[in-house]
Amino acid sequence: MKKVCGTILLVIVLTISASATADDIRFGRITIEQGLSQNSVSCILQDTRGFMWFGTMEGLNKYDGYSFTHYLHTPENPTGISDSQINAICEDRSEVLWIGTSGGLNRLNRKSERFVHYRYDSQNAQSLSHDNVRTISEDKSGILWIGTGRGLNLSA
Repeated sequence: MKKVCGTILLVIVLTISASATADDIRFGRITIEQGLSQNSVSCILQDTRGFMWFGTMEGLNKYDGYSFTHYLHTPENPTGISDSQINAICEDRSEVLWIGTSGGLNRLNRKSERFVHYRYDSQNAQSLSHDNVRTISEDKSGILWIGTGRGLNLSA
């Protein structure tokens, strides 16, 4: 009986403290009205320089705390981002920003604000396994792991 009463009391205390905690959290919003390129955010990164990066279904967004810079796909720009659907963002140990899109992997040159594209090439066994890059992570050895729609890739 003591065990049952103790368990019931514990459940009540946890329920009360959980609901009190949930009520204490307040959320602000950043939407297209504040400058975001699109409201459906798929990934977020704060880089080593303090910038916030947001991937959306309509482009990459860099936020400095005051305003946004948008990186949108433009077919006629060969050094622009390869696709506007952003799935993943990763900053490596060299402060290089890697962007995974539905149209390949992109490396951003921050000085020129130009992108280098890495895509699937059926004639090259060393290329990405697929253009739909879904996730990117760097391990402790500095190797980039890239998850695509057709498998896992790693930088050599």
